[in-house]
Amino acid sequence: MKKSLFVTTALLGAVSFTCLAAETVYKWTDESGVVHFSDRPVPNAAAEEMRVTSSVPDLIEEDEGEADAEEEDAASKAPASREEQQAAMEEQRRKVREQNCQIARQTLEHNGSIERMYRVDANGERVFLSDEEREMVLGRSREDVEKWCD
Repeated sequence: MKKSLFVTTALLGAVSFTCLAAETVYKWTDESGVVHFSDRPVPNAAAEEMRVTSSVPDLIEEDEGEADAEEEDAASKAPASREEQQAAMEEQRRKVREQNCQIARQTLEHNGSIERMYRVDANGERVFLSDEEREMVLGRSREDVEKWCD
């Protein structure tokens, strides 16, 4: 629900800004036959003036319909008993552990393949890590693999 509300708000903001910024659009074709669109007429081209109309009400209705459908799907898929809820939560935890394990292994592999590691300081400049600091980063990567992978 929050996701669809955020998406609806973002779409409304983008559409309203676009409608305010360009109510008239000019369309023309260059010498190569490529069609161009602009908010200003081109001096040396025969531009066709086009009026842009907003479709905000249609977007709102579609998003509300999609949100209702998502809520109905979630309600129909919701586990009925406490055991089913616990099993679903365990499955979700297992998937998260699996993903975290995969990320930890990739990070360890990546960190192990880098000869010179660096961090970016407050001035936006690279500061290369010493051998001891690099070994600490690799140690943390190994700990993450041990933590997430059985």
